[in-house]
Amino acid sequence: MDDVNNKRKPGRPKAGGDELEVNVTFKLPDSLIQEVRMLAVIERTTQKEIVISALKEYLANKAVKH
Repeated sequence: MDDVNNKRKPGRPKAGGDELEVNVTFKLPDSLIQEVRMLAVIERTTQKEIVISALKEYLANKAVKH
């Protein structure tokens, strides 16, 4: 194989595989953000992963009820 094609691209690797990621901006209460930050430190993960997990769980529960 060609080394040029196998080089890593600069920046962070995509989370979630090949799925397209979209930037989302919205305001949340400061107290909620502080809780997410602390949980990320405690669980040694990212705030992003906590939010993704919470949204997936919320949406899964909503789908079951409808």
